[in-house]
Amino acid sequence: RTLMDEEKQALRATFRTGSKVTIAGKQWRVENEIKVGGFGAIFLVAFKAQGTELRKAMKVEPMATAGSLAVECFVLAQMHRFDGRGSQRIPNVEGVDKFEEQGRRYMCVTVEKGKSLATVIREETLLWVQIVSLSCLAEALRHMHRVGFVNGDVKPDNVLVALRDGARDRLSLLIDFGTCASV
Repeated sequence: RTLMDEEKQALRATFRTGSKVTIAGKQWRVENEIKVGGFGAIFLVAFKAQGTELRKAMKVEPMATAGSLAVECFVLAQMHRFDGRGSQRIPNVEGVDKFEEQGRRYMCVTVEKGKSLATVIREETLLWVQIVSLSCLAEALRHMHRVGFVNGDVKPDNVLVALRDGARDRLSLLIDFGTCASV
């Protein structure tokens, strides 16, 4: 089933910008709402670990919905398992934490300051930025295909272009795996 309007309002109330929520033993500061959809919501959150502030995109899904977080977690686990270099690094897919608590499923993906590829395409006039972004996306998709999955929802809104140490140092991260299927 999909989220009812009251459930969407409850998520927005719990995760309103500037609020602090405690989940999985950590206190998270909600920076902003990214998207509220039919199965759940995504918020930009931050917490401090060892004196460093970490930013994550937190997907929240009530357990009563028939959402896609279970699929996403499975696909990401398989991609980590079959990383050809034997490392826990997936090409252009960042680290993932998942947990269930308070009647909800949560998945947190590490992010850096950035924007969706759709925004970059609209706002950036530099072709190299778009080419680098698409190259990174192709690497992530190639890895996904090697481990036996296809993503049914590849679009600019589902790619985060993260800024690293300077305007030329960018990394594109695939951020939505909910419609993946095995091949």
